[in-house]
Amino acid sequence: FKNTARRHLGGLLYLCRATRPDVAFATSALARRVTVWQKSDDRRLTRIFGYLKGICGLGLIYQFADDASTNEWQVKMFTDADLGSCEDTSRSTTGWCTPISSVSGEDRVIVVVDWGSRRQSVTARSSAEAEAVSTVESLTGSGFPVYDLVATILEWEAVPFRCMVDNEASRIALT
Repeated sequence: FKNTARRHLGGLLYLCRATRPDVAFATSALARRVTVWQKSDDRRLTRIFGYLKGICGLGLIYQFADDASTNEWQVKMFTDADLGSCEDTSRSTTGWCTPISSVSGEDRVIVVVDWGSRRQSVTARSSAEAEAVSTVESLTGSGFPVYDLVATILEWEAVPFRCMVDNEASRIALT
């Protein structure tokens, strides 16, 4: 696979963004090693393809609910981070999910617009700092662009927007 690893990983990264977030972490971790590819990486890549082959009938299907009225939509962003998971740089990893959900009643997801994970641009010294960096990077990279897109499509001046953070210390620091 050494000669075709970049091409295979590019295809996998596209799948991760489009319909297969379940292999996103393994694929992005392997993609970081493409310049120093080894035999063990061939086995990891083969394992990802084997996993996908075993569950090839599964994936995400985008479908709006029949009763989803656009005047009840909100953009809701979930962010999370770990602390120092990269062994090479000690940087944390940011993860986010940006769905459009209903405002009323049961607060159900209508469609997931964007999700992903990425190594943070700075080295955090605490989990609260990693969470705060995760929130800021996710908002600027996904939350605000998705908000602008939804506001433009719906021609609304203000679309309800909520950012969900699971760390109390970073929540306090960000407000």
